[in-house]
Amino acid sequence: MIEAIKAMTCACCQVAKALESNDLADALKKAWAPRIEVFLQDMFNFGFDFEAGTYNEKAIAAIVERHQESLTDHFIAETEDIVEEYAGRFYDRGLAQFLEDMGYAKSAKAHVQKDIYDDLAEVTGSTRANCMRTVKRWHRKTQGKYFDRFIQIEIERVKSKLDSGELTRATLNKIGRDYKTFCEANGYWNSVSGFNAQTAEVFASVDSMYETNVTHYRIEAVVDKLTCDACIHMNGTEFSISKAMEIKADLLVRGSDELAEAYPFPSRHTIAEQYPDPADSPYAIPPFHPSCRCRLVPTRYESFREPKPEVPVAPPPIPDIPVPNVTVTPTPPPLPSPIPLDEEPR
Repeated sequence: MIEAIKAMTCACCQVAKALESNDLADALKKAWAPRIEVFLQDMFNFGFDFEAGTYNEKAIAAIVERHQESLTDHFIAETEDIVEEYAGRFYDRGLAQFLEDMGYAKSAKAHVQKDIYDDLAEVTGSTRANCMRTVKRWHRKTQGKYFDRFIQIEIERVKSKLDSGELTRATLNKIGRDYKTFCEANGYWNSVSGFNAQTAEVFASVDSMYETNVTHYRIEAVVDKLTCDACIHMNGTEFSISKAMEIKADLLVRGSDELAEAYPFPSRHTIAEQYPDPADSPYAIPPFHPSCRCRLVPTRYESFREPKPEVPVAPPPIPDIPVPNVTVTPTPPPLPSPIPLDEEPR
């Protein structure tokens, strides 16, 4: 049984995850594209002149002011429920996959299976909602504010490039193309969707392991030519489930910016120098970067949860009936049998 548990996986199929993550990214892009298209039309018509290498400062300020609400508040209002819904889907899928991998879905002990499902349904009812609210809050507070956090800063960088001196036509065209690509943000929404999907699934894995008495797990990376040095360094490292629960609880109360400061992505090039023993690192749960493919695999456990004992139902107590105060006359001893007539007395 121990060897079987060591071989179990608690993350869903990479293909299925990619499909649903892409669905979320597509939904965000669908809401973003018409808004940013109108913004770019105004910027290219009245703000930047990439053929001449000039820009109109006042026009740019007016365009930013005009589109800011559409690209922040209106966009977030349109998409935050979509993000929340997908977070719930990712959580449910991670939970279901964990149970299947642990063997409960095929268990011959129906009473154990039912007990596990009942307990998980009760416990994860609130943790699923917490996960959904957390991802929605990240989207509303930080992730959805791409215009404020990135596009406005990029405007200043483009100005600096145009002010740097004489530029060739090819260079100016490239600056314009890069700026358009940056504003369209296709890569950004892909990264956000993938990060939120894996975060929700990891939350489900952690909750499931905790509820099924798993005490330790290991980080398992997909090792191929695309695997980064950080994931390779963390691959196979074992952590306690209590550490994961502590980090998860902290993530639930932090915003995306706070999260980035408290739990920054590991440096792909220096993590081995910073933490020669990866078990000493703070990176107990993935994702370690956008598009991270690491997952959690149970390694040690206390015991499978026993079925809840049936409490015997005691019979109802016999009520105390008051006895009336009656004098009882003692019963006299029985009379001797009569002497038969045909017998002489002795």
